[in-house]
Amino acid sequence: MKKSKLSFGLVTSFIAAMSLTACGNGPKADKKALVTFTPYGEGETVEIVTDEMYQKYHSTTDGISKFYSQILEVLIRYDFEKNGDGANGMLTLKEIKDKAANDVKQKKQEAKDKGDYNTEWKNILNEYNVENEKELKEHFIYEHEKEEISKHYFNTNIDQLTKEFVGVDASGNKVESKVNSRLPYHIRHILIKLDASATDFTNSTITEAEAVKLYNVISALKDGTDTFGTVAKSFSDDGSKEAYGELEPMLNNIESSGRLHNVSEFQLGVYAYEAILSGKNNATISEGLGVEGKYKTSNDSIKDAYKGITGLVKVPYDAIEQIYQNRHIEIDEFGNQLSDGNPIMFPRNILWNKYLNHHEVFVITNAARNVGDNGNNGDQTAIANSVAQFKNIASTTSFDANLGARFNTVEGISANANEKILTDEAGRVILGVRSEFGIHLIVIEKSIYDFANANVTLEEYYTTEVPGSANYPKTADGKDKDTYVNFIKSNSNTDYNKRANDIKSKIKSFDETYDYRLYEDLLAKYKSQISFAGDEGKKLDESIARYLDVTRGAKAHTQETKLNEQWSEYLELLTYQNAKRGQYYESATGEYKSVMIPEGCAVNFKHGGDDYKEGGKCYYAK
Repeated sequence: MKKSKLSFGLVTSFIAAMSLTACGNGPKADKKALVTFTPYGEGETVEIVTDEMYQKYHSTTDGISKFYSQILEVLIRYDFEKNGDGANGMLTLKEIKDKAANDVKQKKQEAKDKGDYNTEWKNILNEYNVENEKELKEHFIYEHEKEEISKHYFNTNIDQLTKEFVGVDASGNKVESKVNSRLPYHIRHILIKLDASATDFTNSTITEAEAVKLYNVISALKDGTDTFGTVAKSFSDDGSKEAYGELEPMLNNIESSGRLHNVSEFQLGVYAYEAILSGKNNATISEGLGVEGKYKTSNDSIKDAYKGITGLVKVPYDAIEQIYQNRHIEIDEFGNQLSDGNPIMFPRNILWNKYLNHHEVFVITNAARNVGDNGNNGDQTAIANSVAQFKNIASTTSFDANLGARFNTVEGISANANEKILTDEAGRVILGVRSEFGIHLIVIEKSIYDFANANVTLEEYYTTEVPGSANYPKTADGKDKDTYVNFIKSNSNTDYNKRANDIKSKIKSFDETYDYRLYEDLLAKYKSQISFAGDEGKKLDESIARYLDVTRGAKAHTQETKLNEQWSEYLELLTYQNAKRGQYYESATGEYKSVMIPEGCAVNFKHGGDDYKEGGKCYYAK
């Protein structure tokens, strides 16, 4: 390997040591060695860190990280020789060498493809911090050995890793972990794609075709002939339609972009419904979903701030039907354009803006529309009632009991026994959110709050086993339990294996410091063979342990901070939206006003009249 100040001779000297037999001919640790490893017994040692190296670089984080990397490399290479090389399901050393040779071949081809071979090849060697082809191959050999040891560690510790990934046990208590859990959600969704502006909170417009699309999807869910997945397959405007609307498990992980994987309204809408609006209470989950974080510089938690800013919006199914029934009306019954033909005055758009053009999470109910006394005849009280309904848009006294079996009473959501909520075929609430892409309709197939489920625990649900294997979760009578892996009910083991591997990938990658687990495991495993000499060696051991803990803590803090930023950004959006959609009293004219167009203007549209002329209550010029 390239003889850098911190890693000189590491791999080459260790490879030499590995090739020795117990004949006493191995390299000796000198008197200045702080960390040594004894692979074969007394007299044969590998020098890992010298006192000179330590004194020069121990005060820097980069130095400690390199000492850690050196020790990890020695432990992994030894562990592979001892427990790998074809054992425990690992590749043989020959297979690894063949893969490494192929890696080198590919890199040489890359250099050729870029034109100036000598220059590009030198750049590749510098990239991997090696001096020649032989050392590059040794680098790849180590990487493949590390991969095999990592897989073995994962398979050996899968039960514990799954527990930490999920984050709560069957009693709802926090699973102890040095890293953030991912609190997975299994969801399906339907995207109704719309071109309507997502930043115009009061007067965006949809086309007649989009009004039809909204109605077709929601009415299909209401009618109950098809499952949610079948409706998704038929109507969803994104790639998930091929999987009947199913998405990969939704995790609370902040990605490299600094954002959640799903758009904020989508993911935080689900979290808000679960952790704030549904009445469920679990401190571990609330903290993990970010709702206990502070909002801005106030003393309010995100949960409290959310409740102060908004709540669960209940959209009457009747509003969806009215948007559809008024989809084509753009002139009055006399053939006149109203308000100079301004499309924001079309009934479908007045209804769209009031009932669906908002970024709160919503459900669809059997309640009657709250039309605000339908007043647009100069009665200011009626106007005030009509424009102030973006939160209270559903009547709490009048309900339609004839909408079908897909409308059900939902504990914690229904205001009374008469109010029913649109659900899927299994009685799961269908959530709605508005984002820049349109309207998302969401069903939670498996909630993180299902930790106490008697049929299948969350750990079982996210099993990495496949049906038919000895460790696949089974009921008392020996039947396969319903899990994420067999959710699709396929006849192909290939499908099940793919889903099991997807979960394995999620569980393994949830810990960004996964290599630290290997270090701690191997250090404990070979503690009798590795020596941290004297006070300085002990300090180095402690410094590395502290470095691992600090790095983990920093990553956890970043996760929590970025999640809090996402919540704060979402709440700021809702606050700004609510201000735009609110009403105000104009003292000069003694009138209530709003940039929202009263619903009465949609109801009365076909009759036209003076209200739609310049100066009228329903005149909105282009």
